[in-house]
Amino acid sequence: MIAAVVATFVSAIFLGSRADSVVSLLTNSSTTLANRTVMMDDIPLIRLTRDLLAKDRYDVRVRPIIDHRKTLKVHISISLYQIIEVDEPSQNIKLNVWMIQKWKDEYLSWDPREYGMINSTIIPFKYLWIPDTYLYNSVKMSRDETERYMNIQVESLYWKGENGSQLSFLYPAIYTITCRLNISLDTK
Repeated sequence: MIAAVVATFVSAIFLGSRADSVVSLLTNSSTTLANRTVMMDDIPLIRLTRDLLAKDRYDVRVRPIIDHRKTLKVHISISLYQIIEVDEPSQNIKLNVWMIQKWKDEYLSWDPREYGMINSTIIPFKYLWIPDTYLYNSVKMSRDETERYMNIQVESLYWKGENGSQLSFLYPAIYTITCRLNISLDTK
């Protein structure tokens, strides 16, 4: 396309075309170039996501560690956002929290230089393996009733000289947990 524009421009000069015709030609050609159809593989983020989640490369059902004899460490932290309710007679507390889980996924490995220097991306949780963690003293064990899963941040470990990615899974949850309550009432 660019070669055709240059050839037309050169022939216009040699044929003695007016300057405004040449300007018009260049303006129309740049519009054509700017409006060309963008292919999905031209976009590094789309290409990266497709490559990482290709069926022959990733299976959400498999623990993401190459050597199955090794353990996979999952770091879990809870940030308390709000105490919603304290029910002393039933010995329950209802909490609004943010759960944070982090782990290494050895199957999600890429060289950022091949994908427009993309070092991290966000992928919906349903496409990735997630740890099977529960709050065992929870009154309700159903995730649908307690947790609202969101996307997972995936950060390449390439620049650290390691294979795989560091995954960060943050989501809000409302837990009703059982615990012994010994609240002394002030009777003054």
